[in-house]
Amino acid sequence: MAYKTISYGSSGEDVRKLQQTLNSLGFNLSVDGQFGPKTQSAVRSYQQKNGLAVDGIVGVNTWNSLSKSITNKTTTTNKTTTS
Repeated sequence: MAYKTISYGSSGEDVRKLQQTLNSLGFNLSVDGQFGPKTQSAVRSYQQKNGLAVDGIVGVNTWNSLSKSITNKTTTTNKTTTS
């Protein structure tokens, strides 16, 4: 699925997916579909920790990085579980 670029003030299903993804990576956001100050802060923190442009905007680069982070986390979890 292709996600659209979202930023502060955005709302909807893409924001929910973003919030769920960030939560699975250790953030603690309400999954309400509203891109408010807490979501923006989490995005900026994620971007900084992952060498991305820290702009609080979730575009192609941030979505791709989030996707890779989830894949890596899942792979690591599966390796740990099966060992």
